[in-house]
Order: sequence, then C-alpha cells, then structure tokens
Amino acid sequence: MKHELYSPKKNHNLTKDLVKNFSQNVCAGDIFSLNGPLGVGKTQFVKYIGNDLHVKDYITSPTYGLVHFYNTPNLNIMHVDAYRLESQQEFCDLGLEEFFDNHLTFIEWGDKLELLFDMFIHVQLKFDEMDEQNRLVDFTVKGIDMDSRKTKKWCHFIGNLMS
Repeated sequence: MKHELYSPKKNHNLTKDLVKNFSQNVCAGDIFSLNGPLGVGKTQFVKYIGNDLHVKDYITSPTYGLVHFYNTPNLNIMHVDAYRLESQQEFCDLGLEEFFDNHLTFIEWGDKLELLFDMFIHVQLKFDEMDEQNRLVDFTVKGIDMDSRKTKKWCHFIGNLMS
C-alpha cells in the first residue's frame, strides 16, 4: 500500500500533525525505515515522535555513533543511521536485531537494509523534495505476512490517515 502526502518544506506543522497521528499508534516491534536525501527531515521525524512520546533526552542523528537509544515512560526507542554502513552484513554484525521486538525502531537510510526486513512489518517513509515548496511523503507497508494483525493495523491506519 503506497500513499503520498504533500507537506510545506518550510512549515513543519503538517509534519508534526502527521507524526502525532503516528506516535499514537506505534508500539514495540514497529520498524520505520526513513529514506530521502540529506537534510530532508529523517531525524526531525524521529524528534517529533520522540517529543510526542515524552523522550527527555535531546534526539540527534546517530550518524557517527550508528545507534542511539531513548526511553519514554511506556516505550523504548532505537534510532539507527545506516548511512555509513558498507553492507547488510555490517549491520548484522552490530547485533541490533535482539532489540527489535522490545523497541520502537527508526532506521535512517533504511532502504540500504530492506532485504533484511522482509520478515518484519515496517512502514517506510520517504521524504523527497518535489520543488522548493513541497515534500513528498510515501508510506509503504511491507512484510512477508500481509495478513498479519500488525500489517493490517498499519494498512488500515495509513488508509484512514490519507482519506
């Protein structure tokens, strides 16, 4: 399922509203693959959700540390940046898969690792600059078991969000 939403580039209000809707529906085990050019708002998306979930720490891009962990009163967050990873094997060697089930996970540049997540249900957001005034946001729900409860939940949620 793929959906598009236009958001003003200079005004994050629509993005904040959009993220508020997501933050009310996330749970441990959800994986977000965030993709798009440098500076388009991947880390900002995580900040918006983190703020909405009451993360007390300042959320920054994990580009150099590769992964940051944040706690909320009800949920743990893992924020990964795959930009500097050379291969899928390098990601596997980090041993982060043990955190997927009990963390809400965000992976910036997640498209580099997509083949690893065929077994997971995830929502992929891709921010692309269409012109100076707009961003394109694509939501794609992917997974092997498209009949799973989690997949149906996200397909229903995104369908309602875009209608």
